[in-house]
Amino acid sequence: MESYVLKIAQFKIKINFKKSVWIFSRQALMFEIARFYKFFTVKGKVKKIDFLIDFADKEKIDFNNQKSSYYVHFFDKLSDTHIVTDYSISITQFQTILYYVLSYLLYNNGYIMLHSSGALIKGKAHLFLAPSNGGKSTIIRLLYKSFSIIGDDSIILKIINNRLFCFPTPFKEKQWWVNKINEKYLVDKLFFLQKSKEIKILPILDRKKLIILLRNQVLFGMENYSDYQKIINKFLINLTNFNRLYSLFFPKTKELSKIITNYIK
Repeated sequence: MESYVLKIAQFKIKINFKKSVWIFSRQALMFEIARFYKFFTVKGKVKKIDFLIDFADKEKIDFNNQKSSYYVHFFDKLSDTHIVTDYSISITQFQTILYYVLSYLLYNNGYIMLHSSGALIKGKAHLFLAPSNGGKSTIIRLLYKSFSIIGDDSIILKIINNRLFCFPTPFKEKQWWVNKINEKYLVDKLFFLQKSKEIKILPILDRKKLIILLRNQVLFGMENYSDYQKIINKFLINLTNFNRLYSLFFPKTKELSKIITNYIK
């Protein structure tokens, strides 16, 4: 049996590929997972595993339907930290499983995942938060020639010793060219994006407004969000104490990287 271990943030997820009669499907999935997540793969022996994903053959593929909608059985949850799936899934469906697994690990260990892109500027992470089509991808396309991009649609956050750190997620999202690595970055500023004809950066001082803005950007990949609301709210309240949260009004201009660099000085 062959295995991969992925390290995402501080968590290690082991993927076992059990022998299969579907030789091509097994090899194709192993190749795709190795290619997609190569910068998150751990080499050598790993002592502690936080989550286990097994690929194994099924006797048949199960279909369920509700009226005119049909569903394929996706995976079995053997325990809180053990999932079994099969070789009929695609790499995109595997990413959905990984999103579920990562959500469980993050929200049970004091982390949070936000709808955000990010860039490394002067050695520190600067995060750009917005809803879908709110400018996250636009701003990193304007910045990538000047700065290292660490995320295009999702970022993991953790408060450690009263300092805010972030970790890239491993997912292939909107921008195929963003090469993520599993690294921890100290966060300097968070910007809530608003497209505008002129650039303007303003601090957000209203804590109630901040909590609403932050809550709208929380990413959660499990079925029982209500069970984690207290944990999420506590994290967001602590995050509002981080006094480097801003509204960034920005136009599509090649000068944006210079303007942001000058502001950060």
